[in-house]
Amino acid sequence: MNRKEFNNYLDSLPSRLSESGVRKIIQLQESMEPQIDLSPLKGMIHDIEDELEKVPNKEAVLSTMALVAATPGIVKAVAKAAKAMMTKYEKLVKYNGFVITKNDGATVNTPKLDYIISVGEKIDSYLNTPFDLMLKPFVQDPNKRKKAAGILKALTLISMSASAGIDIAESPELERLVVALGGESLEGAIHSSAGIITNIKKFFRDL
Repeated sequence: MNRKEFNNYLDSLPSRLSESGVRKIIQLQESMEPQIDLSPLKGMIHDIEDELEKVPNKEAVLSTMALVAATPGIVKAVAKAAKAMMTKYEKLVKYNGFVITKNDGATVNTPKLDYIISVGEKIDSYLNTPFDLMLKPFVQDPNKRKKAAGILKALTLISMSASAGIDIAESPELERLVVALGGESLEGAIHSSAGIITNIKKFFRDL
């Protein structure tokens, strides 16, 4: 059942429902909640790894300088995945006609924004192990590796927002999520006039 069929079903119901009728509606609503497809992020992991492999200075591979050197390619890889994630969103809306809702059931006025936030809430655990394995040959220090992974996760949300034409400054919730993923160093720098590549290079350099 898609959203249109669900709405037609609601219109056909009597004004007062039994307890079992209410439970049925709740179950139908839950079954229509969007299943967010994170598969484009798998391709992003491989693309980032390819960019790191291209770094010519083998000594740099053992430090965060490999990340700094590969930043332009990394940003392109993330932007590619972010665009694919937003394409997934457009297809979900086109074929299912739903609007993502908040936990309290209230309809969100900006479904694209809420979609990005929903992705952000999932990618932390989704990308933890893959990013750690990907970065391990290039960043030996586990703490720096964790910070680098956080910056990449935050960059994913920033790129998705840019692809969707959304200003992070308009959503304190999204901004908090980006900072929570990428670390306090991102706070304020999100809205910096410096280019995204310049900022990311600085974050990697300062790990």
